[in-house]
Amino acid sequence: MSPHRIDVLGAGVAGLVDRVDSRQLDRVGLLIAVAALDAAGVPTDGPVTGALKTWRAGRPAAAIQRLEIAALRGRLDTMAFAASHAGRDAEYRAAFARARAVGALEFGAGRGGREGLREVVCEACAATGSASLVANLLLDHLGD
Repeated sequence: MSPHRIDVLGAGVAGLVDRVDSRQLDRVGLLIAVAALDAAGVPTDGPVTGALKTWRAGRPAAAIQRLEIAALRGRLDTMAFAASHAGRDAEYRAAFARARAVGALEFGAGRGGREGLREVVCEACAATGSASLVANLLLDHLGD
């Protein structure tokens, strides 16, 4: 297995992702992405709502939905970058967390299987600031 950014995260999240039943990858990814969106305070309207509804229905996101989510993540990343350069630390942390949470949604809506779940988990860990929280979510859904 080639190295992945998930391998540097604590709480054993890499191993837990490997243990998720392949039939549950999308469901677990959705739950983790929703937790990240909630923890980061991302408003669930507009493209976020559309992507969540599509994902929850078990359908792949349409190209336009993926573009809308990517654009939202890009705007949030830009806001985080600007806040960082202006020395507005609290604003930076909030925008960064929101961008990572939207990134989790972006990876999950892409329905990328186990690799997609790895990316969802990485983004969710960054959004929540807690690999332990994400590990506990994974633990709650092993063997379902």
